[in-house]
Amino acid sequence: MDQIQFNCIQGLDLKAVYENIIRNLLAIKAKPDTELAVALERKAHIDKLTKECQRLESKIRSEKQFNRKVQMNMELQRKQKELNQLLEK
Repeated sequence: MDQIQFNCIQGLDLKAVYENIIRNLLAIKAKPDTELAVALERKAHIDKLTKECQRLESKIRSEKQFNRKVQMNMELQRKQKELNQLLEK
């Protein structure tokens, strides 16, 4: 962010300006008509799922028993599917 973008400083009051700045700083793109609290909750849920997927991947690599690997892999696929659905919204 070498340059300051002034197009995010739009709004009729200070709350609207603050929300526009926060929306531009979010790593995920939220629709302009969604509330900021909902977008932040979605971002937190995405971060949580990403960490869980990384944790499961490391557990799968270190697990010795095949049946446990299969169970963890199924859980990982469910979480990745949920994560992909959240990212597509």
